Amino acid sequence: MKLNIRPMTEQEAWNHVLDGRFFWFDHRQQMGYNRENLIPNDPHMRRLLETKDLSADEEAGIRKTFRKIYQQHFSKLESKAAELAAYSAGMQEIADFFAARGYAVPNELDVLITFGTGGSYSNSSNIVYLCATRRTADRNYQTMRHEFIHLLIEHPIIRKYNVPHILKEAVVDEISRLFGMRPEQFENNDTYKFAGNYINSDSIKTELDGAVKRMMNDYNAMLARERVAQNN
Repeated sequence: MKLNIRPMTEQEAWNHVLDGRFFWFDHRQQMGYNRENLIPNDPHMRRLLETKDLSADEEAGIRKTFRKIYQQHFSKLESKAAELAAYSAGMQEIADFFAARGYAVPNELDVLITFGTGGSYSNSSNIVYLCATRRTADRNYQTMRHEFIHLLIEHPIIRKYNVPHILKEAVVDEISRLFGMRPEQFENNDTYKFAGNYINSDSIKTELDGAVKRMMNDYNAMLARERVAQNN
Protein backbone atom coordinates (compact mmCIF):
# COMPACT_ATOMS: atom_id res chain seq x y z
CA MET A 1 0.00 0.00 0.00
CA LYS A 2 1.32 3.41 -0.96
CA LEU A 3 1.21 6.16 1.66
CA ASN A 4 0.79 9.75 0.51
CA ILE A 5 1.54 11.97 3.52
CA ARG A 6 1.38 15.75 3.07
CA PRO A 7 0.22 18.95 4.77
CA MET A 8 -3.28 20.09 4.03
CA THR A 9 -3.61 23.03 1.72
CA GLU A 10 -4.81 26.22 3.38
CA GLN A 11 -8.36 25.68 2.11
CA GLU A 12 -8.38 22.03 3.19
CA ALA A 13 -7.16 23.02 6.64
CA TRP A 14 -9.81 25.73 6.97
CA ASN A 15 -12.54 23.31 5.86
CA HIS A 16 -11.27 20.87 8.47
CA VAL A 17 -11.58 23.56 11.15
CA LEU A 18 -15.17 24.24 10.07
CA ASP A 19 -15.98 20.52 10.12
CA GLY A 20 -14.53 20.31 13.62
CA ARG A 21 -16.69 23.26 14.64
CA PHE A 22 -19.81 21.57 13.32
CA PHE A 23 -19.11 18.32 15.16
CA TRP A 24 -18.21 20.24 18.33
CA PHE A 25 -21.66 21.78 18.57
CA ASP A 26 -23.37 18.64 17.18
CA HIS A 27 -22.02 16.08 19.68
CA ARG A 28 -18.37 16.41 20.71
CA GLN A 29 -19.04 19.06 23.34
CA GLN A 30 -21.54 16.75 25.05
CA MET A 31 -19.12 13.81 24.82
CA GLY A 32 -16.41 15.65 26.73
CA TYR A 33 -13.96 16.33 23.91
CA ASN A 34 -11.32 18.98 24.49
CA ARG A 35 -12.13 21.81 22.12
CA GLU A 36 -8.52 23.01 22.14
CA ASN A 37 -7.62 19.90 20.14
CA LEU A 38 -9.80 20.97 17.22
CA ILE A 39 -8.23 24.31 16.29
CA PRO A 40 -4.87 26.08 16.13
CA ASN A 41 -3.71 27.43 19.48
CA ASP A 42 -4.88 31.03 19.08
CA PRO A 43 -7.39 33.08 21.11
CA HIS A 44 -9.12 34.38 17.97
CA MET A 45 -9.64 30.83 16.73
CA ARG A 46 -11.30 29.83 20.01
CA ARG A 47 -14.16 32.15 19.17
CA LEU A 48 -15.29 29.55 16.62
CA LEU A 49 -16.07 27.09 19.41
CA GLU A 50 -17.41 29.58 21.94
CA THR A 51 -20.34 30.86 19.89
CA LYS A 52 -22.52 28.77 17.61
CA ASP A 53 -23.99 31.75 15.79
CA LEU A 54 -21.21 33.90 14.34
CA SER A 55 -21.87 36.84 12.07
CA ALA A 56 -20.43 36.76 8.58
CA ASP A 57 -18.01 39.53 9.55
CA GLU A 58 -16.81 37.60 12.60
CA GLU A 59 -16.20 34.45 10.59
CA ALA A 60 -14.39 36.43 7.89
CA GLY A 61 -12.11 37.94 10.53
CA ILE A 62 -11.31 34.51 11.97
CA ARG A 63 -10.64 33.26 8.46
CA LYS A 64 -8.00 35.97 8.01
CA THR A 65 -6.40 35.01 11.32
CA PHE A 66 -6.29 31.40 10.18
CA ARG A 67 -4.59 32.35 6.92
CA LYS A 68 -1.80 34.07 8.87
CA ILE A 69 -1.41 31.08 11.18
CA TYR A 70 -1.23 28.70 8.25
CA GLN A 71 1.38 30.76 6.43
CA GLN A 72 3.50 31.28 9.55
CA HIS A 73 3.46 27.63 10.61
CA PHE A 74 3.33 25.75 7.32
CA SER A 75 6.89 24.54 7.84
CA LYS A 76 5.74 22.77 11.02
CA LEU A 77 3.10 20.90 9.03
CA GLU A 78 5.80 19.88 6.57
CA SER A 79 8.07 18.62 9.33
CA LYS A 80 5.27 16.58 10.91
CA ALA A 81 4.52 15.00 7.54
CA ALA A 82 8.19 14.18 7.05
CA GLU A 83 8.36 12.53 10.49
CA LEU A 84 5.49 10.19 9.66
CA ALA A 85 6.95 9.11 6.34
CA ALA A 86 9.36 6.87 8.26
CA TYR A 87 6.53 4.75 9.68
CA SER A 88 5.17 3.08 6.55
CA ALA A 89 6.06 -0.45 7.70
CA GLY A 90 3.61 -0.29 10.62
CA MET A 91 0.81 0.81 8.33
CA GLN A 92 1.59 -2.03 5.94
CA GLU A 93 1.39 -4.49 8.85
CA ILE A 94 -2.22 -3.43 9.47
CA ALA A 95 -3.03 -3.51 5.76
CA ASP A 96 -1.67 -7.06 5.46
CA PHE A 97 -3.57 -8.23 8.56
CA PHE A 98 -6.92 -7.11 7.17
CA ALA A 99 -6.22 -8.14 3.58
CA ALA A 100 -5.44 -11.68 4.79
CA ARG A 101 -8.93 -11.79 6.33
CA GLY A 102 -10.76 -10.65 3.22
CA TYR A 103 -11.17 -6.97 3.95
CA ALA A 104 -10.83 -4.40 1.19
CA VAL A 105 -7.53 -2.54 1.60
CA PRO A 106 -6.76 0.51 -0.56
CA ASN A 107 -3.80 0.53 -2.91
CA GLU A 108 -3.08 4.08 -1.75
CA LEU A 109 -3.87 5.99 1.45
CA ASP A 110 -3.72 9.77 1.76
CA VAL A 111 -2.73 11.14 5.18
CA LEU A 112 -3.35 14.88 5.42
CA ILE A 113 -1.62 16.84 8.18
CA THR A 114 -3.10 19.87 9.92
CA PHE A 115 -3.14 21.79 13.23
CA GLY A 116 -4.28 20.52 16.61
CA THR A 117 -4.35 17.11 18.24
CA GLY A 118 -6.04 13.87 17.22
CA GLY A 119 -7.31 12.38 14.02
CA SER A 120 -10.27 11.37 11.90
CA TYR A 121 -10.98 9.64 8.62
CA SER A 122 -13.17 9.92 5.55
CA ASN A 123 -16.19 7.63 5.27
CA SER A 124 -16.23 7.92 1.51
CA SER A 125 -12.59 7.96 0.41
CA ASN A 126 -9.23 6.61 1.50
CA ILE A 127 -8.13 9.60 3.57
CA VAL A 128 -6.90 9.94 7.14
CA TYR A 129 -6.86 13.42 8.66
CA LEU A 130 -4.19 13.93 11.30
CA CYS A 131 -4.05 16.92 13.66
CA ALA A 132 -0.38 16.56 14.43
CA THR A 133 1.21 19.82 15.51
CA ARG A 134 1.03 19.25 19.29
CA ARG A 135 2.11 15.62 19.48
CA THR A 136 5.31 13.65 19.13
CA ALA A 137 6.01 11.63 16.01
CA ASP A 138 5.33 8.37 17.88
CA ARG A 139 1.97 9.59 19.19
CA ASN A 140 0.97 10.84 15.74
CA TYR A 141 1.96 7.47 14.31
CA GLN A 142 -0.31 5.68 16.76
CA THR A 143 -3.20 7.99 15.89
CA MET A 144 -2.58 7.48 12.16
CA ARG A 145 -2.82 3.71 12.61
CA HIS A 146 -5.90 4.03 14.82
CA GLU A 147 -7.70 6.06 12.15
CA PHE A 148 -6.58 3.62 9.44
CA ILE A 149 -8.27 0.78 11.35
CA HIS A 150 -11.42 2.90 11.56
CA LEU A 151 -11.36 3.37 7.82
CA LEU A 152 -10.90 -0.35 7.10
CA ILE A 153 -13.82 -1.55 9.24
CA GLU A 154 -16.23 1.37 8.75
CA HIS A 155 -18.34 -0.19 6.00
CA PRO A 156 -17.91 -3.97 6.47
CA ILE A 157 -18.37 -3.89 10.26
CA ILE A 158 -19.45 -0.59 11.82
CA ARG A 159 -22.16 0.42 9.37
CA LYS A 160 -23.24 -3.16 8.79
CA TYR A 161 -24.19 -3.54 12.45
CA ASN A 162 -24.98 0.13 13.17
CA VAL A 163 -22.37 0.30 15.93
CA PRO A 164 -22.69 3.51 18.01
CA HIS A 165 -19.73 5.83 18.39
CA ILE A 166 -18.44 4.80 21.81
CA LEU A 167 -18.62 1.08 20.97
CA LYS A 168 -16.93 1.79 17.65
CA GLU A 169 -14.02 3.37 19.49
CA ALA A 170 -13.86 0.40 21.84
CA VAL A 171 -13.67 -2.03 18.91
CA VAL A 172 -10.91 -0.06 17.21
CA ASP A 173 -8.93 0.28 20.42
CA GLU A 174 -9.11 -3.46 21.03
CA ILE A 175 -7.85 -4.10 17.50
CA SER A 176 -5.13 -1.53 18.09
CA ARG A 177 -3.79 -3.54 21.01
CA LEU A 178 -2.80 -6.30 18.59
CA PHE A 179 -0.33 -3.88 17.06
CA GLY A 180 1.12 -2.64 20.34
CA MET A 181 -0.87 0.59 20.43
CA ARG A 182 -2.24 2.44 23.44
CA PRO A 183 -5.99 3.04 23.55
CA GLU A 184 -7.10 6.39 22.11
CA GLN A 185 -10.24 6.76 24.17
CA PHE A 186 -11.63 6.04 27.63
CA GLU A 187 -10.85 2.38 28.15
CA ASN A 188 -12.05 2.17 31.75
CA ASN A 189 -15.65 3.17 31.17
CA ASP A 190 -18.51 0.66 31.32
CA THR A 191 -19.08 0.61 27.57
CA TYR A 192 -15.47 -0.37 26.94
CA LYS A 193 -15.74 -3.13 29.51
CA PHE A 194 -18.93 -4.36 27.81
CA ALA A 195 -17.20 -4.45 24.42
CA GLY A 196 -14.28 -6.35 25.93
CA ASN A 197 -16.60 -9.31 26.57
CA TYR A 198 -16.77 -9.84 22.81
CA ILE A 199 -13.79 -8.14 21.18
CA ASN A 200 -10.43 -9.66 22.09
CA SER A 201 -7.30 -10.84 20.34
CA ASP A 202 -8.77 -14.25 19.45
CA SER A 203 -12.07 -12.96 18.08
CA ILE A 204 -10.32 -10.19 16.15
CA LYS A 205 -8.03 -12.70 14.46
CA THR A 206 -10.68 -15.29 13.65
CA GLU A 207 -14.23 -13.88 13.66
CA LEU A 208 -14.42 -10.12 14.09
CA ASP A 209 -17.67 -9.90 12.13
CA GLY A 210 -19.37 -12.52 14.31
CA ALA A 211 -18.05 -11.02 17.52
CA VAL A 212 -19.39 -7.56 16.66
CA LYS A 213 -22.72 -9.09 15.60
CA ARG A 214 -23.09 -10.82 18.98
CA MET A 215 -22.02 -7.66 20.78
CA MET A 216 -24.64 -5.57 19.02
CA ASN A 217 -27.39 -8.16 19.49
CA ASP A 218 -26.75 -8.13 23.23
CA TYR A 219 -26.30 -4.36 23.32
CA ASN A 220 -29.62 -3.73 21.56
CA ALA A 221 -31.35 -6.26 23.81
CA MET A 222 -29.93 -4.46 26.84
CA LEU A 223 -31.21 -1.11 25.58
CA ALA A 224 -34.64 -2.63 24.96
CA ARG A 225 -34.79 -3.94 28.54
CA GLU A 226 -33.80 -0.52 29.85
CA ARG A 227 -36.58 1.13 27.85
CA VAL A 228 -39.13 -1.32 29.21
CA ALA A 229 -37.91 -0.71 32.77
CA GLN A 230 -38.18 3.04 32.31
CA ASN A 231 -41.77 2.76 31.08
CA ASN A 232 -42.90 0.59 33.99
